[in-house]
Amino acid sequence: MTEADRLYVEEFATESADLMRRALAYAAQKRAEERAKALGIPLKDGAFNSRTRSDCTRKQRQYEINGETKKLKEWCAHYGIKQATVIGRMQKGASLFDALTMPLKKVGGKGRGRKPSLHTMNGESKTLTEWAKYLGINKATLDHRIWRGMTFIQAVAMGSKGRGQHLRKTGGGSELSPVD
Repeated sequence: MTEADRLYVEEFATESADLMRRALAYAAQKRAEERAKALGIPLKDGAFNSRTRSDCTRKQRQYEINGETKKLKEWCAHYGIKQATVIGRMQKGASLFDALTMPLKKVGGKGRGRKPSLHTMNGESKTLTEWAKYLGINKATLDHRIWRGMTFIQAVAMGSKGRGQHLRKTGGGSELSPVD
């Protein structure tokens, strides 16, 4: 069980016990009132009070890092990170310090997605996009040729001359032939 899970279990248990105590006290008070009413005994002052606003606030756990103690919300503000992010990281097994200090992932932009693979020809390595631009062949054309079963070298060797020719796979092999 991670630290975050343990925290939630402890807080839930504390709140549940407090709620149960209040419910039992309320039920006992109501039974006493009903008994007094049935017996004709005047009601005492100090009838059951509902919760005050201060009872509703949750006691937040204190965390210590390098001898300094703060609440989770305060640590998050100190490190400039959202509390939900820290809790999610802790649920995945990270310590509080690691969850606070882990670098944030980039959302969108160039940091997302798969890293393009490199293709080597004549000792030179480039991405498919770079080769397409360098050779003057449409990248979509190279993608399609490779998708249809050509090797990178075969796809490049065709150049841009394959324009208008539709290719199909022949049999189970990797040979391609023009469609008549």
